[in-house]
Amino acid sequence: MNHWPSRSGGEAASQPRRNAAAAVLKAEMDKLSVDYPGIKLISMGDYNDDPVSPSLKKHLGAVESPEDLSDKTPYYNLMYKLYKAGVASLAYRDAPNLFDQIIVSKNLYSKKN
Repeated sequence: MNHWPSRSGGEAASQPRRNAAAAVLKAEMDKLSVDYPGIKLISMGDYNDDPVSPSLKKHLGAVESPEDLSDKTPYYNLMYKLYKAGVASLAYRDAPNLFDQIIVSKNLYSKKN
């Protein structure tokens, strides 16, 4: 479960804190994958960023499509399609955001499910 740093002080000013949270999460997930080969990982919570934000795309490396999953990019953000479809989990000053994320490891994703 995650609850990443807020956007207090502004999105740009607070972005480094969420980028750092993403780096910590990625390191922990990568370590678990090495220590326990075949482990299936789920990360979820309030990330205080949208699926397209740098913290999720660049620092965690969560991909937007199952076709993008690989050994180098093993984490899939299940919320990306919903975000692109206009689904939001909150609105701040009438601007919609989808801060609630569910990210799964590539070995947990299946086209059948």
